[in-house]
Amino acid sequence: MQLVASALVLAVALLATVAWSVSADPIDLRATEDTTICDSNTEEDLANALGDGLYVGVTGRDLERRALVKFNVTDVPNPDGIQNVTFVLYERSNPKDQPANISLHRVLQEWHEGMSFFPGGACAPSSSIDASWNYSVVNQTRWQAPGGSFVATPSVLTEVGKDTAFYTWSGDGLIDDVKFWVANPEQNFGWILLNNQEGARSVKSFASRQAADAEDIPRLIIGYDLAPSPPPGNPDGSSSDKTVIIAVVVSLGAVAIIGVVVMYTVKKRSRGPQPQQLAADDYGL
Repeated sequence: MQLVASALVLAVALLATVAWSVSADPIDLRATEDTTICDSNTEEDLANALGDGLYVGVTGRDLERRALVKFNVTDVPNPDGIQNVTFVLYERSNPKDQPANISLHRVLQEWHEGMSFFPGGACAPSSSIDASWNYSVVNQTRWQAPGGSFVATPSVLTEVGKDTAFYTWSGDGLIDDVKFWVANPEQNFGWILLNNQEGARSVKSFASRQAADAEDIPRLIIGYDLAPSPPPGNPDGSSSDKTVIIAVVVSLGAVAIIGVVVMYTVKKRSRGPQPQQLAADDYGL
């Protein structure tokens, strides 16, 4: 009897979970700002904000490139329900490319895309609102360290090959970042991309948000569940009579099935060897 009672409680709990958990369609976002910041080994401020590429790695002249990317995540309605986050970039092939581990780090200072532009992977003098290697906002605010202020531990790392293809980054680190930004929108400064391959000529080229093909623009895909809501019923959240009846019928049905299983098990166990009936001679009579 105790087993049946426990089964009833479990059936009701499962019914509530199955009936009223709601998964939403993933949110598919495009980058709102992106730029490449360029090391010049001098105090010269260089960047490439409006070019069609993002560059990450070390050039043949031993000068490093890093990319900054930002998304607006304020439309995520239930940050606690986020199940997965995927960052997508399109790599443009280069005959000299080698596989490299590209990591994403959460940025800690405000920056902007600016107006700098140069075709290809080179950099141009920064405008007054650009981010550069030395400044988060040129001539106004310096990075805490040259090359950007960011969390040292990567949120995620992915190996990028040498072929033209879409590459994805996903994991708990990205989920934590997005949840943090939803809760603290004033601290949403996006990610910085670092190339962890050592040596010159390691630059990876990705399509930026200025790419000619809209499908190649950096994307952020967020899968989530909606916030728990009261069972369908009355406007005040109380269950209607119909809802209660359905819940009771389903629960009783589950209990009936479990009851049959229990009875079958008990009956099967009772079918053991029967006590041997002794003859009168066995008692010495």
